[in-house]
Amino acid sequence: MTKKGPDFIGIGAQRSGTSWMASCFWEHPEIFMPGKELHFFDQGSESDIDSYYAKFSEHSRVQGEFTPDYLSDAAAIERIAKYCPQAKLIIILREPAARTESSYNLYRERETLESEISSLDDVYKQNHRSFSKSLYGQQLQHLFKLVDASNVKVVFYDQITSDPQGLLSEVFEFIGVDASFVPPSFGKNFNSSSVAFKNAKLNRALTGIQNYLYKRPWGLKLLRLKKTAAFTAFKNKLIARKQNNSRDLTEYKSYFKEDLALLESLIDKKVPSSWKE
Repeated sequence: MTKKGPDFIGIGAQRSGTSWMASCFWEHPEIFMPGKELHFFDQGSESDIDSYYAKFSEHSRVQGEFTPDYLSDAAAIERIAKYCPQAKLIIILREPAARTESSYNLYRERETLESEISSLDDVYKQNHRSFSKSLYGQQLQHLFKLVDASNVKVVFYDQITSDPQGLLSEVFEFIGVDASFVPPSFGKNFNSSSVAFKNAKLNRALTGIQNYLYKRPWGLKLLRLKKTAAFTAFKNKLIARKQNNSRDLTEYKSYFKEDLALLESLIDKKVPSSWKE
């Protein structure tokens, strides 16, 4: 019987480097992806599963997708376990307080925050989704009840900066492609939302355009403009300016103490020491 569906799925975490990894995957000659974020398991109908399977028809290559919202959606994980039990699952985890702030800033810049959330403190006090999406221990506990842990690869966002090629080689080997391949994008930050502009309408427009282009072969060629030296230099200036204005998040790390202990017990390795108080 022909195997259906993707060979791998990047399931999260949101705001943790999945756009960077997806761009590197697209450049690997042994990998095929029909689009970056398909959102089938969290937004699609199960009656359309055959249409989802049909997107992965290039059986001469290893096939997959990245939708970082899957990890924090219990129902999406249950659907993946049901319809793609053979898929290798890739998870990038970022220091949870930093991920929470990044998520909060994104919702704020896009003007999609609820009216009762007016500050980062509110995010924690009201258990906003920006916070709950950073509770990795709870999410992986649910995941490991449904899928074999040997089919899950957990890596840390920190390594994108410290050893991007080592990180990619580890993940490439996990999904069964040439681990020595060096993608042209491996040393570049690819996610435009990391430099969100103050104008929310502009941010939404740029995100919509990028997502549209991601899903089309000709669009992927156009997105290569983002990898030019001029664009990279411009973007790095914006990122540096934003990082210089970032706040000290130490006070929020206590919110994750128990969850990080659970996470470490599940993945049988320590998170980076900088994640803790």
